Amino acid sequence: MLTGCATVATVENPWAKVRTTAPISSGSMPLAIGSYSAGCVAGALALASEGKGYQVMRLTRGRFYGHPAL
Repeated sequence: MLTGCATVATVENPWAKVRTTAPISSGSMPLAIGSYSAGCVAGALALASEGKGYQVMRLTRGRFYGHPAL
């Protein structure tokens, strides 16, 4: 017989709260920090939602930034 309740701890992803790009000092070059699966780009710029040969997917996630050379 089950006498207690099992609770499931949910771990919130801290990256989900990030709404802006990482700041860099004036005159600095954009910088990749970390890796593809766990990183960011300091000095990234917002991508247009559509362009020649691409479109940004899942705009509501707010992950549409890239290196300025992109």
